[in-house]
Amino acid sequence: MPTAWYALRTKPHKEQLVWHQIQVLGFEVFFPELRTNPTNPRARRSKPYFPGYVLVSADLEVTGLNTFQYMPHAIGLVCFGGEPGVIPKDAIVSLRRHITHLSSSDIEPAMQFQRGDRVRIQEGPFEGYRAIFDHGLTGKQRVKVLLELMGERSLPVELSSLNITAEAKSKAA
Repeated sequence: MPTAWYALRTKPHKEQLVWHQIQVLGFEVFFPELRTNPTNPRARRSKPYFPGYVLVSADLEVTGLNTFQYMPHAIGLVCFGGEPGVIPKDAIVSLRRHITHLSSSDIEPAMQFQRGDRVRIQEGPFEGYRAIFDHGLTGKQRVKVLLELMGERSLPVELSSLNITAEAKSKAA
């Protein structure tokens, strides 16, 4: 079996420790993080993009499953039907590009909206729906909106701030 990418599950808040252990063992590892601007000066300045997971490249026929299953602070590789799930290399390349783009953006997308602004969702399962901006969440890439459903009903939804745009304002007479 050739070298492939796998998702390794970690214990809560131990991603960085597991990331370091895997590097020391000589494996290629990807731990996507996003910069944050916390209100508490002692809080972490970054957060995992996938909390509880790191991505590791390995040839499991050479290393064996036990290398990752019994690593301190790791829970094990994500498996489907008892077999470790392989992540396509192009997905890793795309994810690296996406994380670089998010990290290089100095503008906080959520800052362009104020509570009560009407927005339209551009991507994802709610694409095309209209919503009302509620507030930005911790970190600059997530927001909470109130999804407008069936007239008076609204559903709070958290999504990427990159997936919403301002709704065109209608001109009142």
